Amino acid sequence: MAETVRLGFVGCGKMGQQAHLANYVGLPGVELVAIAEGRQELAKAVARKYGVREVVAHHRELAARDDIDAVVAIMWFPLHYGVVRELMESGKHVATEKSMCVTEPAADGILDAVERTGKIYQVCYMKRFDHGVQAAKRIVDELRASGDAGPLQLVRIWCGHGDWTWHIEDHLTSAEPVPPYDTDPEPPQPRASQAEWQWVNSWLNYYSHQTNLLRCLMGEDYTVAYHDNWSGGDVVAVQTASGSRGLMEFHQFRTAGWEEGVEISFREVQVRVKLPAPLARQQAAEVEVVYAGGPPRTERPYIEPVWAMGRQAQAFVAAVRGEAPTVSPASEAAKDVRLAWQLVKTANVG
Repeated sequence: MAETVRLGFVGCGKMGQQAHLANYVGLPGVELVAIAEGRQELAKAVARKYGVREVVAHHRELAARDDIDAVVAIMWFPLHYGVVRELMESGKHVATEKSMCVTEPAADGILDAVERTGKIYQVCYMKRFDHGVQAAKRIVDELRASGDAGPLQLVRIWCGHGDWTWHIEDHLTSAEPVPPYDTDPEPPQPRASQAEWQWVNSWLNYYSHQTNLLRCLMGEDYTVAYHDNWSGGDVVAVQTASGSRGLMEFHQFRTAGWEEGVEISFREVQVRVKLPAPLARQQAAEVEVVYAGGPPRTERPYIEPVWAMGRQAQAFVAAVRGEAPTVSPASEAAKDVRLAWQLVKTANVG
């Protein structure tokens, strides 16, 4: 591939502007060729702000072009099934926000397109790209390999509802209505009610970041052992094939700031990770390692304060260039869709 990655962009909403487009502007070796957005006045204003020279109305106009190598499509995720497949089948690498889709048949269809085309599809579970998370994973992997801390016993992750935008500047808006978007709809989930679809859609929007991160830090797949769902939140207990346990706690009460963290507990060592708000720029997760065996001590490694959203953009470009595989592939994201459909069966869905 040429040294410059020629990029198309789909979607000019809040997340498209604040979390993604801004992180590709000025990235070395990246040329932003065109923006696709149905709200044309908004698209023109965003293009002027970020120095993108062309505006089109639909992702198919990007798919048909030979001067675009990859596309970042930041849309409502039930649209991913049609958009991602069409872009990959036209020869484009693709990145989207989470979740990859809503239904299991849609996940199967996207995975089939990834396999057939050989193109990269990076699902933006941005916590996997956080410097602190990656440092914690290295520590956990080293402890598991050495066995010095005893077995991995429990990984606990929790998240509440707080200020996830963290004072980020306002995005550009317009009075234009959002037009209907023409793309193949997702195939339905077999034998699922509309209420179940809505529950899964909401779960994937709010909590698939954590179900994905838990699997990443545990280093293996897991199965659900227990799920309690009530008006105050959800508690999910899981187990891996090697016998490790995981616990996820999702609370409905609001916090003044942002409350999200992970505790990875071995018999002799505990690794603690405090995660920043998703849109908190120039912040990374804080890591603390507590050693209980022998003379007790606590270590706090230095974590470079770089925004995970920015590192995620850099990683996508590196993957497109063939420099490294993505750490957030569709094969992992599909597991979070399947998990949500398992959990809805034990949820209080009317």
